[in-house]
Amino acid sequence: MIHLIYLRTRIMLHKDEMNSFKRNGAVLIKGKFSKEWTDKLRKGIDEDISNPSPRLVRHTKNENAPGYFEDFWT
Repeated sequence: MIHLIYLRTRIMLHKDEMNSFKRNGAVLIKGKFSKEWTDKLRKGIDEDISNPSPRLVRHTKNENAPGYFEDFWT
């Protein structure tokens, strides 16, 4: 088991999750974050989308599809 500290939240990833990430480049870590943490993250993302920096990029070209955004905060 691997312990990560991210935004003052301890996240425990099992070795099979880490191996899956190394193999596939992504891993589902469902249930690893508290509702408080995800609410805070969602609020920050909503604030960024409504007030983006000049560096915001929407990678999803279809406006009706869920968006994949990238922004750089400085």
